[in-house]
Amino acid sequence: MMTVFVARASSTAAGNSDEKKALLHTSLDYTESMYVLTYGDFDKSLSERIVFILSSNKPLPASGVVSDTIHRAMERACQENRAIRIVANGHDGLTTNMTSFVKLFDQYTDVSLSSFRLFILCYTRSFPTVVAA
Repeated sequence: MMTVFVARASSTAAGNSDEKKALLHTSLDYTESMYVLTYGDFDKSLSERIVFILSSNKPLPASGVVSDTIHRAMERACQENRAIRIVANGHDGLTTNMTSFVKLFDQYTDVSLSSFRLFILCYTRSFPTVVAA
């Protein structure tokens, strides 16, 4: 199975870009550990990590770290006949822009819903809650 871990920070949040990216990488480390507790180990050679800074409702650039990484992972999953799982930090970790979401995945109509899962780690003040769809 291909696994893509995604963490996004808002472009309007306080802090400079380097600080935000460092926090996002730390956050993804934690998300990976929670993922392993929930689903077991994953093959790191079949995984990708995406960290980026953009407000969740803004359109994703057609070419950039998010689109390029998602397309590369989806292409590999299709070529190798693998399932793919997107692991996003929080409910809006990838995007809340519907047009951007559709553009990321619309060319992969041959991937069945059963082989595409979205794992979301939602943080509360006391503990994380795992929501799998």
